[in-house]
Amino acid sequence: MTDETGEPLGAVETELTSLGRDVAKLRILEEENARTIKLIAEGHGVKFDSLGRRLDEVFVALEPLQQIKDFIERVAHDHESRITALEKREG
Repeated sequence: MTDETGEPLGAVETELTSLGRDVAKLRILEEENARTIKLIAEGHGVKFDSLGRRLDEVFVALEPLQQIKDFIERVAHDHESRITALEKREG
């Protein structure tokens, strides 16, 4: 018996069986890749959370520097002119 193209139906069935196996292999590969991607994403998520916490700690640690900068701007904003005035008095 042959199909409409003249090929024996056994050959078509063999091809279909082969294609079915290939599809099954691809499905298994896709599932394995999906698991791997999920594990990688979870690992990076943990790393990003950790880095975010550490960055917050850095910002907290640097807050006193901002206060010092504000203090210097308020108290010593005219530092150069004060030094110049003192040098003129002494000279």
